[in-house]
Parts: sequence; structure tokens; C-alpha cells
Amino acid sequence: MKNPEFFTLDINSASTAMLSSLEFQGSTRRDKPKYEEGTLVHCKVILADRLAKTQLSCISALDKKAWNSGEAFYGELKGGFCRDFPVGFCRELIEAEKGAQETTTGIYLVRKLRESLQFEMIVGTNGKVWISARMSDTVFIFNAFERCVQ
Repeated sequence: MKNPEFFTLDINSASTAMLSSLEFQGSTRRDKPKYEEGTLVHCKVILADRLAKTQLSCISALDKKAWNSGEAFYGELKGGFCRDFPVGFCRELIEAEKGAQETTTGIYLVRKLRESLQFEMIVGTNGKVWISARMSDTVFIFNAFERCVQ
């Protein structure tokens, strides 16, 4: 759900979060995203308080590419598929992407999958995993993750 100034996002939390339309790299009042309901957005939490609505941002300190270039680190996730997994398992996947030592099954699995398959993966600390790859590879990866958490 959105209005002209902000988007309301479901972040797998007890309440929804707010993403201002100006919290995108290079956005202005005249040039800002216009997403439809159901759009997947990769963003970060900038304020989480139990007394206030969680605030999100799509501005990266490291990547200066504009939101509308299609190359920005944060923003709309086009294509691919998204699934829910346990938060603890997602933390393992995040550690694997950072190059952590092979101390868990999740880290080992991601390393092995990266050796043989080409895919893009974004893992959220909220339990969401988004993968963009060939359809058969996407199904294989998600099935491997499912077996890992059982």
C-alpha cells in the first residue's frame, strides 16, 4: 500500500514499516519511485523503536548509483523468487555471503552451490531469501535450503 510520500512495507514483523519515497539514492520530489502493491524491495532498517513505526531506507553509503539506473544496491527486486526461511538460517546465509569460515551447514551449502551454479541471492535478516537464476537452478537451491533447515 502506498501514498505519494511513502510506502508501507511488510517486513515479517509484528507491524508494518515505512519507506519514504525520498529514501532512494538520488530521488527527488519530482523523480521518485512509483511502485505497485506487492513489489519486492531490498532496503535497510534505519530506525526500529517499539514506540514508533519502523523506518526503512534504500540509500547506500557505499553505492552512489541512482535508484532509477537499475544498478543501485537497494531498490526493487525484479524477477527472481522470494521464500521465507527461519531467521537463524538466514543469518548463516548472510555470514556465508560475507566469507565466514565453514562452521555451519548453511555456510558450507552456499559455498558449494556457488561453485556449480550461477545465481544472485539477497538474504534479509527478516527471514526472506530472494534468488534470481534459471528456473531449474532456483528450484534446486530452494529445495537444498529446505532440506538444510529440516
